[in-house]
Amino acid sequence: MTKQIYIFILSLSILSCNSKLEKELEYIYTASAKTENDTLQIDSFKILSTKKVDFNYFQNIGINNLKYVISLNQLIIEKEKQRITLLEKNIANRNKLIKLNKNKKNEYLIQIEYDQRRLEESKLKLDNVKYENNLTHQKIVLIKAGTNQKKGNEFELVKFVFNGKINSESRIDTMELMISKEFGNKFIKNNMFSDYKGK
Repeated sequence: MTKQIYIFILSLSILSCNSKLEKELEYIYTASAKTENDTLQIDSFKILSTKKVDFNYFQNIGINNLKYVISLNQLIIEKEKQRITLLEKNIANRNKLIKLNKNKKNEYLIQIEYDQRRLEESKLKLDNVKYENNLTHQKIVLIKAGTNQKKGNEFELVKFVFNGKINSESRIDTMELMISKEFGNKFIKNNMFSDYKGK
């Protein structure tokens, strides 16, 4: 009989804890929506799990998020390199066509000028993305330097599902929230760290 009472009390405390977290999530979402000027409709929150994590866990999430950004930027770099090669070939081919067909010289020159502009845009984009990747690498180095600096700091990590609408768009998001008095509450959501169902 005492075992059943213990299970009942434990169930009540879990429900009470979940209810408190759900209210806290509602408050955080509402405050965020006001700050961002978003419309918000909360249908429900479902708490999936809660656990204590250390500062390094928090740091590793930041590092992995930045690595993910670098991998996406690398795809953009490869695409822009291919585009630059293609545009350079187009320009070279049109210059040959001018020699072969002088009657269409003006038409080819217009196309060359258009391709030249696109080429310059691609080169600029390529340089910007490379620069962004360099900065991101430096951020990773700085975060790694801070790892193991704050031993003993514990954070509560809450994994939950948000069901509702943001700016009239239906969403079912599996998210994580890092709760910390020192660093503030931080949402974690990307392809590396959470499931994402919905738009």
